[in-house]
Amino acid sequence: MAQSRWAELPAELLDEIAKHIESCVDYVRCRVVCSRWNRSLPKRPQHQRQPISQTPWLMLPYDEKNKTVGGFYSVDCKKTYHIDVEEARGKLCRGSIDGWLVMVEDGPAVNLLNPITKDQIALPPISTLPYLTGYDPDRKDEEYAIANYKSGNVYMYSKSQWKMLGLQKVVLSSTPAAKDFVALAIYGEYSRLVFCKGGDDKWTSLQTPPICCSDIIFYEGKFYAISGPILVVCDPGSLPNVVTRHVEVSENCQVMSYLVGSPIYGLLMVSRTYDYFQVRKIDNETSTGYRTTAFKVYKFEKRRRRGPKWTRITELGDNMLFLGMNASLLVPSQHFGEGFTIYYSDNSWEFQKEDVYGGFDFGFFKLENNSFHKLQGCKSHEFLLWPPPVWVLPKPC
Repeated sequence: MAQSRWAELPAELLDEIAKHIESCVDYVRCRVVCSRWNRSLPKRPQHQRQPISQTPWLMLPYDEKNKTVGGFYSVDCKKTYHIDVEEARGKLCRGSIDGWLVMVEDGPAVNLLNPITKDQIALPPISTLPYLTGYDPDRKDEEYAIANYKSGNVYMYSKSQWKMLGLQKVVLSSTPAAKDFVALAIYGEYSRLVFCKGGDDKWTSLQTPPICCSDIIFYEGKFYAISGPILVVCDPGSLPNVVTRHVEVSENCQVMSYLVGSPIYGLLMVSRTYDYFQVRKIDNETSTGYRTTAFKVYKFEKRRRRGPKWTRITELGDNMLFLGMNASLLVPSQHFGEGFTIYYSDNSWEFQKEDVYGGFDFGFFKLENNSFHKLQGCKSHEFLLWPPPVWVLPKPC
């Protein structure tokens, strides 16, 4: 039997092949065919005729107990690629934007990480967040001193507690490779807003009323945050000043809310409802479990005379919406006639902060018949996952 001689493929021919690759999965596969191809092809594809495109992957965590690589689950291929991202081990992901992950360590670094190229860019550490009055890494289980923004009383937090509570979610105004990005974050136990610019060494508070935000996005040149009926609008060039608006809603949706920006449908809000139940953990103690039971989608309407309103809609065409710790992403479906589908991951940090239990509440939801489904070929539904999985749009750039 003749042996394969792919390693001897001329460099110029290999480069020509790479120019025609449109899928990030295929580009990564191409680089690992052999050591010579890995050396010849750059981490970042060059001279592409069109940008690499595909739907997000679900990044599954490394199993610290069993020393098992998690990898990435592909919605398109319905399979898991066991790609180890060692740089993410032991860290919490608090954002996924345009191919970059926001990773929080125990003490107290925060970094943007590209899981494909392994490039990293530093953000201000969680020890620089507002209302933090002291940080001592040698004070075991009481490393952080945090002042309550209402009463001024100081409370002590361990590094694992503040790792969980310090940053809840982070979004960016542009790719961090541009260096002039702005990061907006929900932080602390009361879900307030802070920001930083590329190169800053600390986080800065926004001038908002005392509200608790559930989600943030960057859409059409502005940041948006939602807190019940309150919509916060931030121009990156005017921070820390913001504009707040009361938005009427057509029905009660006082649950987990997400914001979504679409060039076709405009600004959307998605509500997520949970059901709760008691579960028995490995140590035989009980804990509160949760499971997503409903999604509803609303469209922002300006209405000059009566003020803005969230109006419920039930048709969004053949599109896929990805929700969770990531910046909400709406992309066209790969299959005509599939209808509107919501792919969701588990970012229920309010429940997880009390007792590390969760990560498993993910799957997809079909809006046309209100049905929930597991991800085909993703065996991780069988386990409790920590850290929780997160959607990421892999980009080798």
